[in-house]
Amino acid sequence: MTIVVERSSVGGMSVEMLSLNVPGMTCGHCESAIRKEVGAISGVTSIDVNLETKIVVVNGDNLDREAVVAAIDEAGFDVG
Repeated sequence: MTIVVERSSVGGMSVEMLSLNVPGMTCGHCESAIRKEVGAISGVTSIDVNLETKIVVVNGDNLDREAVVAAIDEAGFDVG
């Protein structure tokens, strides 16, 4: 499983960025499903889904990595 975590402070607020490899994504429906599930997680402020590189980038505050992975799984995809 490939998960890259970056933390920074912006204007006194802690910001985390999770980059996840999601190889099964192929279309707009895949992107919508992932955005819906991951967007429901507390603390998520933005989601970038790149179908070409198969990378999902999640930004937010106090992100729960396990919850993000579980949400992607709920959308029907494995993090690899």
